[in-house]
Amino acid sequence: MNRTELVSEKKCFGLFLGIEHQDTTERVINILLAVLNFPTSLFAVVENFILILAIWKNAQLHKPSFALLGCLAFSDLLTGLVSQPCLVAYGIAKHYKNWTATCNATILTILSIVVLSGVSVSTLTAISIDRFLALHYYEEIITVPRVLVLFTGFWPVFLIVLIPRILNELIIFTILLSTGCTISLIIILVCYWKIYKITEKHRSQIQDLERAMQHANRLTNEQIKTGKKSSFSFFIVTVIYLGFSIPYLIFCILFIVIGFHGFVVQLGELSFTIITITASINPVVYCWRLQELRDAVKRQEKLIFKCLNRSENIEN
Repeated sequence: MNRTELVSEKKCFGLFLGIEHQDTTERVINILLAVLNFPTSLFAVVENFILILAIWKNAQLHKPSFALLGCLAFSDLLTGLVSQPCLVAYGIAKHYKNWTATCNATILTILSIVVLSGVSVSTLTAISIDRFLALHYYEEIITVPRVLVLFTGFWPVFLIVLIPRILNELIIFTILLSTGCTISLIIILVCYWKIYKITEKHRSQIQDLERAMQHANRLTNEQIKTGKKSSFSFFIVTVIYLGFSIPYLIFCILFIVIGFHGFVVQLGELSFTIITITASINPVVYCWRLQELRDAVKRQEKLIFKCLNRSENIEN
């Protein structure tokens, strides 16, 4: 690295950000950050707000599984409200070579994405455990108040995780995040695998008793199908989120091995965008897979449109 390059790179939050000499790829990525994050942030805020409202307003959805979905929607709403606008500001500031704005946007982006993504992954892990316990002594263990207490507890945990990052202990911080993600992934995979094995075992047992207990079989078989469909729906949500997280995990590995320079910087910028876009995709998946929730959201949308129409009529 020559003298000119050293001067053009300034340190921000423990990272060297070279904004003076940008090639075509870097300029395109800066534009993509703004173009992709701006509309999806709006979608994320609106969609997740309506989703939370639908769960809150409908007593039929006051169940632990839907409470967890509401918690996930809340972190997604904050992603659209905080993280994605920060990424937009980062892309624009870096494109126009505004050092102060770029640094401020970098700090806010990193802090918000770490906390919100950490809470989201933890909530997805809790959902997988919830689905597994639903096949056992569910009502005795999982309740809505306990779900809310657990979700509240996630936030201080990830604020504490930020301490090594604030102290610029980047390697320790990255290892902590990678370890946490790996543990969550293992728990999720084990839970859904056990769910699959249990539902298949129950289905097989029911078929063996079909002749002797036809009516009971129909009832129990329907319960098994409902539980399996619900678990599969939550599994799809988890797979989508984890799939979108793969670029970020690759970035973490390369950051530890290579460091924050060259193509690793660009990969990091893109991986942040990819992982935040899930905030606008998740509500669509929920409504697509869960009819009970879809119906509640439709009712809530109708009420919102009615209120808006009334406001317009009053103004006119």
